[in-house]
Amino acid sequence: MQATLWPRGVRGVLSHETALSLFELSDVAPDKVHITVPTSLRVQRAVPTYMVVHRADVPPTDIQQFERMPITTPARAIQDCLYAHAGPAIVYQAIRDGRRAGLINEKVAAAMEYLADREQ
Repeated sequence: MQATLWPRGVRGVLSHETALSLFELSDVAPDKVHITVPTSLRVQRAVPTYMVVHRADVPPTDIQQFERMPITTPARAIQDCLYAHAGPAIVYQAIRDGRRAGLINEKVAAAMEYLADREQ
């Protein structure tokens, strides 16, 4: 996917709502591709209109492969959406579906629900 190759030479990571959608943890297909790039990256050109670029230093433990593309783990994707204020319905559905699918464990799910409740 082009998103993980943009900008050239930098490995972006599919993230946020895009990751939730690919893991089938959201019924809402995002209208843009969300990608996270390192905080040190300074983009010198316009971001393509089909993308949303987030900046964070994602540790290797929060990255996995999805069809040979780097993507944040389900837990990291939920956390990113929570802190980006993606909306409580999306976050709660992702937690519920992630727990049901065994993609996040009970301890992580409970912590995320607690944080989501506090964000309300």
